[in-house]
Amino acid sequence: MAFMASKIRSATFKDNRLHSLKVLFFFVSITILITAGTAYYVLGSSARKALIAVAQTREMQHAKTGSAAISSFFQLYQNSFLVLAQDENLMSPNDATRQNELDQFIKIWRKTIVGEVILLDKNGYLKNASFPGPLEKVSLANRDYFQWAKTAKQGHFFIGEPLVAKAGVFKDQYILPVATPIIVNDHFEGVLTSSISITKLAENYILPLQISPKTRVYIINPKQVVLYTDDPQFLGLNYSTYVKTHPFLGSSIVLNIFEEKIASTESGQLDLMIPDFPEKKLAETILTYVPIFYDKSHLILIVTIPTDEVLGFFAPIYINQLAFLFAAFFSILILTIALIRFGSKQKT
Repeated sequence: MAFMASKIRSATFKDNRLHSLKVLFFFVSITILITAGTAYYVLGSSARKALIAVAQTREMQHAKTGSAAISSFFQLYQNSFLVLAQDENLMSPNDATRQNELDQFIKIWRKTIVGEVILLDKNGYLKNASFPGPLEKVSLANRDYFQWAKTAKQGHFFIGEPLVAKAGVFKDQYILPVATPIIVNDHFEGVLTSSISITKLAENYILPLQISPKTRVYIINPKQVVLYTDDPQFLGLNYSTYVKTHPFLGSSIVLNIFEEKIASTESGQLDLMIPDFPEKKLAETILTYVPIFYDKSHLILIVTIPTDEVLGFFAPIYINQLAFLFAAFFSILILTIALIRFGSKQKT
């Protein structure tokens, strides 16, 4: 009887030990899974925020660098342009002499973003131009820069509002006209004018700084007219008008925020849910806006990049981490099952 009782106690002890082992490994597995999942979520969220913050910083730095480079170009070109305007050969009665002055000047600047340099007479008609071919009989006397030049002093420099060129190598494109008066013996004799391509500004100073192939660059004026974009269908459109006629989910809120921010002359960033042009699908987007100052006015540089694009290169890391998490969990699960089976065999 004592032997039988001892055997029963031994079997009961093994059963209890086996049950305890099952419970232990069950709770260990669940604890590891929950802990790993929580750590993965917390660390993943922190990494996502950190990566977006890095992208925002880089985008802002690049946008400000491009804006500063454009402003520096304006200053450099102004100095060179004013030297040309005061060259006495420019008012020579000899047409070839005047033409040579313009041709030599444009050789220096043609490889930049300057299209041509034009000499207008006091009535606004083309007198000489650096571009080849016959001069068109087009009067530019109604342009704001010409009206300004008629009362300006020698050595003064003007950068006008963006407009579509009527003539020259940038004809029918958005340009910034620059001008200075030609003064001879205190009399107004004409205007020296030149055009700066807004498209070339973006291509030379902004596009090389893109941080992603999906980075979108826009240059607009304070009235929100799009002067540059890589999507031709939006060129010349008013952004506010377009959004109002092509609404999307939350467009009124987005538009109010956008208009408020760009009304100032400060730089900033917005995290918005807006259409990702040209696909036009709503996407979380980092939008950076930076003013480009010139003369007494400014343009607004806008750079956008979808958040998913920023996180794209981080996806393989997430996949590897997730694979490791599942591998660890299933390894523990298999080990638990093996130990339980081993305990069952020991019981028998």
